[in-house]
Amino acid sequence: MARGKPEESLKKLLEAGMALCEQQGLLELRIEDITARAGVAKGTFYLHFENRDAFYLALHSHFHEQIAQVIVAELTLHGAGATRLLKCSQLYLAHCLQRSGVKYLLRQLRCIPALEQAVQLQNTRFSLLAQADFTALGFEQPEQVADLWIVMVAELAAQESVACQAHWGARAALQRFLTGPAV
Repeated sequence: MARGKPEESLKKLLEAGMALCEQQGLLELRIEDITARAGVAKGTFYLHFENRDAFYLALHSHFHEQIAQVIVAELTLHGAGATRLLKCSQLYLAHCLQRSGVKYLLRQLRCIPALEQAVQLQNTRFSLLAQADFTALGFEQPEQVADLWIVMVAELAAQESVACQAHWGARAALQRFLTGPAV
């Protein structure tokens, strides 16, 4: 097995876990498979993670950190408002659909208390980013509207992950939520 820096082996394990989630799903995911795919010894897994739940939590963080990097970059390209909000939401949906197996797995694992807490923290993080957009759009109670927006987008991402395809009608409904019904 290859030796390297701890951060390299951690990244390899997380990427291997994401790839295997896409191929095998939760029930078939084994630590031996993860370490073999990552090209590290089984003991390396336990240097980074106390147990499977800790791995799932790290996988969740890795998944959402990848999304956050893209979204934060997009935020700088547009002023606050509907365009930025829709573009960032579309990027989130595209990333989740691209990694639909991982998104589906993470949804199944929400019964793990630490993972449920991490989900809530991510939702809050993205909601805080969206509040400026809803304020710019003139929504009353932009904090609550942003919270609802994040839940709607996350639920759509979950539905698309199960179906392994975009739900264009629901995506159009999200846009209508911001712009109002067609007259």
